[in-house]
Amino acid sequence: MKLTKKDCNLLINTKCCSFYDEQKNRFEHIKGNLKNINKKGMFNFVDNDLSALFVFSYFKLKKFNPVLLWDTSQSNWCIFSNQNWQQYMKGK
Repeated sequence: MKLTKKDCNLLINTKCCSFYDEQKNRFEHIKGNLKNINKKGMFNFVDNDLSALFVFSYFKLKKFNPVLLWDTSQSNWCIFSNQNWQQYMKGK
């Protein structure tokens, strides 16, 4: 199966800048290197397990240094990617 950027974006319900440093206790680390998380990157929220795995795998394939997190306050999945939030917002 080949997942495209458009396919991946359909699975993501919310994107925002990373706020991990401010709310670390909110997240449970599942997969990926926590050292990859930084303030310039993005959080990508998805609704279900399968979407979380697809988005994580797609970001890994694209070398976006993903980190899979469980958001305990919202009970959903969050995938960090090192895509630059500022550049993303300029391109919208």
